[in-house]
Amino acid sequence: MVKPAQRRRRRARANAERYGAPPARSQRVRLYLLIGIFLCVFSGIAVRLCFLHLDPRFELTEEEKFHIGGASLARARGDILDRHGLRLATERDVPSLWADPSAIAEPKRLAQALARSLGGSQAEYLAQLAKKDAKGRPRQFVWLKRWITGASQE
Repeated sequence: MVKPAQRRRRRARANAERYGAPPARSQRVRLYLLIGIFLCVFSGIAVRLCFLHLDPRFELTEEEKFHIGGASLARARGDILDRHGLRLATERDVPSLWADPSAIAEPKRLAQALARSLGGSQAEYLAQLAKKDAKGRPRQFVWLKRWITGASQE
């Protein structure tokens, strides 16, 4: 009768012949060492990211701010001309008026003042200020008047 330990040894020898010998102790030590190094490095990165995310006093250095900054154009964009040199389009800054209806205490009074100063009907402005989002809450942004020109800018 074959004992279980002998059966395991025979099976291990057969597998070693078929697949090669099991990893040596030095290979396992190197593998564990490599896994440990990766865990330490990525744990350190995760901890640093948590500190950066959660620290309320974290501010960028001047060098870091330099890399994030945006570019501003010194000159305005040019006109678009047709083949005869006539201007088709030009860039022009035109102000628009928007509001946060959820922050307005007296929409009727504001609509009346807007109708007086910008033109249009009080009902239109009141409808804009009364708009609701999909959940039935007052919107947080609505356009009241786009492309304001002339005396109504004041």
